[in-house]
Amino acid sequence: MEEGKIVKGGVNKRPTRKRPEPPKGQGGIKQLWVVGKYVAETPDGSVWEFQGIFDNKGVAIGRCENRNWFVGPCILNEYLPSKKVTWPGCEYPLA
Repeated sequence: MEEGKIVKGGVNKRPTRKRPEPPKGQGGIKQLWVVGKYVAETPDGSVWEFQGIFDNKGVAIGRCENRNWFVGPCILNEYLPSKKVTWPGCEYPLA
């Protein structure tokens, strides 16, 4: 039977294939890279400005303008601790 030919009950279609899943990071979700600019240190922690989010670490590093800019990994839809912690994987690539 030819593809697209009308048959009883509808149109003949190719069998559907399962779509490939997107690239994954930790926890089964794609890893993203946050770019930020360090502003100041306060008694409550660091103050920084959000500069962008990227799906490629090299592109994120390329966004950094000087030694006060950093990149850090994050996982989409991942809960973070409510207490203050050191950001694993965060780095200042131009420092």
